[in-house]
Amino acid sequence: MILFVDLKESIWATFWVVMISVFMFLILVSIFYILLHLVSKRIGLRQSAVQMVKRASWSAFPLAAVGVISGYMTGASREPAVDALIPAVLTFLGGAAIYFSRGHPVRSYVMGFVVFVFSVNLLLGITLGSHGRARAEAFEKSPENQMRQAVNELQIRMYRKSLGLPLDPAKPPAVVKSKQ
Repeated sequence: MILFVDLKESIWATFWVVMISVFMFLILVSIFYILLHLVSKRIGLRQSAVQMVKRASWSAFPLAAVGVISGYMTGASREPAVDALIPAVLTFLGGAAIYFSRGHPVRSYVMGFVVFVFSVNLLLGITLGSHGRARAEAFEKSPENQMRQAVNELQIRMYRKSLGLPLDPAKPPAVVKSKQ
């Protein structure tokens, strides 16, 4: 059963993961713009090409969000999802980079940036997810949680005893068949 407290914590966790992703994306876009400005002056890129690259760099935002979300789910999972995720990510990014940058050197800068942003956000998501999983596992093993579970079990046993039910729910009560 999902409690409101669990839902509230999930909403806050989702909010912070998205905010961290947005913050990381804005930092990376700022660094990209600075590097683009320095490189464009040095190699003599036309101003229209610079403007196109700036506009196209915002196409990395959806992939940044996908990166942090899939990374978070991979990091939080106890299953070996990394074995399936990493080859799929590399295949997707390689195919997308080749498809979008064919024949246009300016597009290759944008695709390099998009791949970089996705990779950084994927790493960030994996780190956040694995940290959250480690905290949850530590809480489950904590003495406070063990005590709370013991008290809950004692209350359940006392309630079952007051109803005349067997103390061990694994053993069903004997069913009396009627003589007809």
